Amino acid sequence: MWTDLLAKHAEKPFHALMGGGDQLYCDGVVREPELQEWVTMPKGDKKKNFPITDEMRVAIDRFYFNHYCHIFRSGAFARANCSM
Repeated sequence: MWTDLLAKHAEKPFHALMGGGDQLYCDGVVREPELQEWVTMPKGDKKKNFPITDEMRVAIDRFYFNHYCHIFRSGAFARANCSM
């Protein structure tokens, strides 16, 4: 998709790049070690009411920061972001 968009941009440059919000898939956050107690818990009230610890917050922030940095600075998506 991004390579097609870049080819069209090369022919007739776009002035803006808009996204619909679902370009980044972040399912990997559930693999963070600090979240495993909650992830492996059966569904139910206990899981819904499980307190988020500071350690979990740090893990979630770390995951999203690193994931977004990786996606936005690599491949065709990065070239599209910096040229439109």
